[in-house]
Amino acid sequence: MRTRTPLSLALSFMLLAVTGGSAVAQGMPTTQPARVSIFVERVKVGMDDDHEINEAGWPAAYGKAGSTSYYLALSSMTGPAEVWYVTPYDSYAAEGTQMKWEDGIAGLGAELSRLWRADAQFLESSEQFEAVARPDLSHGAFPDLALVRFFEITTLRIRLGHEQAFEAAAKVYMENFKRVSPNGSYRMYQVTHGMPGANYVVFSTVNDFAEYDRMMADNNAMFTSMNAKDMAILQKATADDFQNVISNRYRVSPGMSYVAPDTKAKDPAFWNKR
Repeated sequence: MRTRTPLSLALSFMLLAVTGGSAVAQGMPTTQPARVSIFVERVKVGMDDDHEINEAGWPAAYGKAGSTSYYLALSSMTGPAEVWYVTPYDSYAAEGTQMKWEDGIAGLGAELSRLWRADAQFLESSEQFEAVARPDLSHGAFPDLALVRFFEITTLRIRLGHEQAFEAAAKVYMENFKRVSPNGSYRMYQVTHGMPGANYVVFSTVNDFAEYDRMMADNNAMFTSMNAKDMAILQKATADDFQNVISNRYRVSPGMSYVAPDTKAKDPAFWNKR
């Protein structure tokens, strides 16, 4: 969760379990999390480096406090200059217990409050929203987040009342995607709070930027080989059900991330880079 209150969590990827009054990490997610809380910071022009320097204070503060809540930060490569922090949770109970744990760490709240005030000079705006997993609209193996370097995030705004039609079309798309890219993968989430209208968010990842050449080739092959019936379904959905589609690419920022030792051990040169 990232509300940027004095006791806010660092916005990021995080999977939690808490027992006996202390935070117990389960490491980075290895399967699709049931829900996510997403915080987006839009950075002022020319302030990217300064923002990243200040943002590195969050993992430093959590490390000093002994937190085992690990997270990733995603910095935009296309579209507006922004950073996405996506926090996975198993439940609201786990999130609430983590907030109580933070309340008990002396000095942590004051340091996070200081960092948030400092961030104000670097940011144009911020927003937060929540979403639930749609495994029925997702495909493929969950990635090893320790090795992922790039994300493609697509936000779909659907006309109110057209959710069922969109989801039916999304399943047609998924079946065709499987046909041409059996080893490909993506995660679909449905927004529940924080956005107007009906919205879905799709996450896909690559370990190497060159993999986007293959993804583009697979996408072209899918549409050129699709049967007429499925193509008509997707074209009708595009015309009738979609209100807006935004797709951008992001890179994982090690300097703004806080990850476990075993995650760093998989690529210390990357994770220790500042």
